[in-house]
Formats: sequence, C-alpha cells, structure tokens
Amino acid sequence: MPKEGTAQEETSEQLAFPMAVKRNGTNNHNPTLPPNAIELKPKLVPHKKAESDFEALSLRNAAKRNVGTFFTNLYVGLFPESGYELAVRRRMKLSNGDWREINPDIFQRTLLGDKFIEVKGALAKESRARCFVRQAENYFYLNLKEIMNREKRPVVRYAFFRYGGWKDTFNLHSQTEVEAMKTLAGSKKDALITATNQALLLFMLSRIDSRPHESMDDANYFVVNGSAITLLHDPKSKDLGYFLDTYEEQLRHDLEWKQKRGRIMEETAERKIRDFKSVKRFARQGFMHLDDLTVERFQSDKHGSLVYGDVTLPVFPVTVYSIKNYPQWLNDFRKYHERILGRANLRDLFAEDQRYRARRPKKDGPF
Repeated sequence: MPKEGTAQEETSEQLAFPMAVKRNGTNNHNPTLPPNAIELKPKLVPHKKAESDFEALSLRNAAKRNVGTFFTNLYVGLFPESGYELAVRRRMKLSNGDWREINPDIFQRTLLGDKFIEVKGALAKESRARCFVRQAENYFYLNLKEIMNREKRPVVRYAFFRYGGWKDTFNLHSQTEVEAMKTLAGSKKDALITATNQALLLFMLSRIDSRPHESMDDANYFVVNGSAITLLHDPKSKDLGYFLDTYEEQLRHDLEWKQKRGRIMEETAERKIRDFKSVKRFARQGFMHLDDLTVERFQSDKHGSLVYGDVTLPVFPVTVYSIKNYPQWLNDFRKYHERILGRANLRDLFAEDQRYRARRPKKDGPF
C-alpha cells in the first residue's frame, strides 16, 4: 500500500486529470511554453487597482482570496496527475442538529478513503500562518468516521507556502487580479507539506487568535509560528528529538530577547516554557508516531516548469513528510483521538457525536 503523504503516493494516484492545471504537450499544447510545462489556471476574483484608501480596504479581501486560490492551484501543479478536485463545498449535519460547512481547498476521493488538503499561503516577512479551527475540527470528524472502517486510510494534510523575502512588501490589492498573481508567481517561495500527526503537533505549539471571517463573526485561528515551519524544512527535523530540542532552544532565545527589551514579563516567559514542555512530553507518546517519519525534498520543477500567464515560476524547494507506518497511526488515532484532539485544542466532534447518539432514546419498534 502507498504511504500517506509521500510525493510518490501523490503522483501515483492517476484519477481524473485536474482542470486547474494543464500540461503542455498533452491536452493543452501551447507552442509558446516550454515542453512539459504545467500551466496554472486559477479562477480569480476580479478586482481593479485600488485608487484610494477606502477602495484598498474593500479590495483586500478579494486579493486575499486570490492568493489562496493561486497557492491551491500551485499545490495541484506540483502533483499534476493526482486527480484532485478544487473548491468542493458541502454541509454536514451532526447528530445534535448542528450544521457544519465543509470547504476544503483540495479534495480527493479514493478507494482507500477521502483526502482533505488545506493549503495556506503566507508572506515570509509575517513569519506565521493561520489555520481555521472549525475547519480542522470538521476534517478530523470526517477522518475519524472513515477510520472506524478498518479498510479505509483517509488523510488530512496541511500545506504551507511562503512567498517573498524577509523585507518584501506585497500590496496585491493595488494591482488588478492578473497583475497581482503575476507578481506572486514571480516571487521567491518555499513549500512545506506536513503529515497528519505533524499538523496536530503544530496546532499544539500554536496560539489561537480571533478575527472576522467571511462566514462567521468571531472565527478562531491557530497562528502557526514561522520558526516551526522553517525548522521543518530542515530534513533533520524528521527526528523528533532534534525538532523538539531545536525548537525549545529557539523559543528560549526568543523569550530572553523579548524580556530584555521589556516586551514580556518573566512570568509570561516561564509559562510559555512550561506550556512547551507539556507539549514536548505529549509529542513523545508512542501513539503520536512523531518519531516514525520520513522526509523527501525536491524542486518545484520536478514534473515540469510551472507557468502562470507569461511568467515561469522560479524554482523553489518543496519538503514533504510522511508517516512510515500509516496503518498503525490510524489504529492509534482510532484509540486515542479524544486525547490527541483535546491536546491540540480541537473539539472532537466524532466523540461528541457518539456520546449524543448513546444518550438519545431509542424509538419504539412498530410492534
């Protein structure tokens, strides 16, 4: 069986060819493109150039949505024969009557189960990525429903794209949508694709913030620290001890720097160290399988040059993690999902659903 999350698995799943990308020389030959080039064709939200501060505020949301769309299509371009579907929306009703909207960036239905992929694009100078809490809860609810069928091997995966240099500022709302995406296409980038258990570890290490969201007044987000993403780009981080020790060293250095400048109190720094040590102990539990990872690094042009419009994307590094014994991870997640999701500050909707069903009175039969 293929391993979860490896680049080999991604490129071997030969289902319907995704229409978000076109490979030159096959179904969309364009003599102006390099042979075997992969052309990105994201469906963008149209917007004009912002000509005032008032217009800029209204156009920022459209520009942000286009950034997300661009990187979702870029992910598909990295694995051009994997049969992914984009922007699949559906609603699900829990046993207690609550409705949840499922809106993954990328979805794939296979004989082994559903694959949900959430793609995040973040400006490198901001050094953080935001992950919607409710969306993660939805993915793991559906993931657990399939895991209970022992023949299924569903996947939840997070991909983090960073763009620009540490001093670059991108005012994409001040350009038209096509011009903005060409600017984005020509920028420096890197990509990190995490294994399922790694995404959960990142949530454990993240704080939760709230800000307005399109579909909710008060949406909660995990703020994934850019230093953790940078560290995971180091292949040595497949060793759990190396990752945790290096992360702690960086954390202590950062807290000391902030204390010296009066940015945080000593008590706050000590609490953050205690919180990290708690996560560190939990991460070492065998059922997390964080010491059972493999890593692959490759260049973005592995399957062909990536092209948007008349811009050939500069080649950038891609780091992909996978779990060696994925079936065993599923077995352990089946047993310990309440502990794992609770530690990651996620509601376990599956466990709640099961308890609600158990409490609900059974209807009398016809006789």
